[in-house]
Amino acid sequence: MNDFLSLLPFQKGDKVKDKDGNIFIIERLKDAISLGKNEIKVHFLIRKIKKNGEPYQYANQAWGIDYFSL
Repeated sequence: MNDFLSLLPFQKGDKVKDKDGNIFIIERLKDAISLGKNEIKVHFLIRKIKKNGEPYQYANQAWGIDYFSL
């Protein structure tokens, strides 16, 4: 599984942005599930970044790729 996760477009430490413009940092990729021929759901922990650039104290879980690379 770790080999597969290393091929994903998002990796630990990457900054991503959601559709609302919030910025997050990826803490850890947890799992990936193939839903079909061309669809993969990814489970990862993200930590929201405050406007001053500091990360929030707690990480959140997220499913899917509704995030865009920065």
